[in-house]
Amino acid sequence: MQNQLHLEQTIHRIQQMEQIFDKVQLAVTADPQFIHDDGSVKEMIHTLIQYYESGLWLMDYDCDARGQLPPDLKRGVLSQDGLYHFLCEINQYL
Repeated sequence: MQNQLHLEQTIHRIQQMEQIFDKVQLAVTADPQFIHDDGSVKEMIHTLIQYYESGLWLMDYDCDARGQLPPDLKRGVLSQDGLYHFLCEINQYL
């Protein structure tokens, strides 16, 4: 029961981070200056940075590597270098 709850929380977190990741990518691709014009984009970027640096990203990545996530779960945010490189790329605009 505890493992199922943990897995559901992990899936929910990945879905949330995936949505944020997609929104930030769209905003930055459209206009990098948008980061400064819209405080919510900057807030979403900081959420992604916290996720990556907190260790939660690594736990979610490991869960995926063990095959514990549903195959139809969108998980671009877990690509091994995708989030890291994106955060490095947009750091120049912060």
